[in-house]
Amino acid sequence: LADRYTRTFNCFVRPNYDGSHQTLPGLDLKGLGIKDLYKSQKDAVWMEKLLGGNICDHEVGGGKTLIMCCGAMEKKRLGLANKPMITGLKANIHEIAKTFCTASPNAKVPYPGKEDFTPKNRERIFREIKNNDWDAVILTHDQHANIPQSTDTQRETLHTELDSAEENLQVLKYQVNEFSRT
Repeated sequence: LADRYTRTFNCFVRPNYDGSHQTLPGLDLKGLGIKDLYKSQKDAVWMEKLLGGNICDHEVGGGKTLIMCCGAMEKKRLGLANKPMITGLKANIHEIAKTFCTASPNAKVPYPGKEDFTPKNRERIFREIKNNDWDAVILTHDQHANIPQSTDTQRETLHTELDSAEENLQVLKYQVNEFSRT
């Protein structure tokens, strides 16, 4: 009876991340034209610092871009990341870079444009990203995909993704079995 109760009513508890205590030094609220971050933004930045990353499923206008920017700067400031990278779609990468530079005007952040990222310039840009102490790096998904990786790194990444997919399949099979029993 206790197992059935737990599965039915008490099986999922979402953690609560309260980031209201954060001060976010270096954040230029005046430059952004806001008094403070939304509570949901502070909570998401706190979750990112605690977990090393997060998924923000906020609605449009909920401030996801600013969450990414604040999270990257906080991880750099606290030594949780050496060179945080933000990747985005080509369509909105310039808005991400603009928000980042407005939020943290003193940050050192490269964000190569399409014209900078020609095959001829690509190697130089990767060297600059690799060899300099950036506060964050902003790239499109396509640019990120062009970062050269060793065969060992590629193999390790594929094994990790395969293990994750197999684990997800096992969880799904278990959930289907549990659902069919009730």
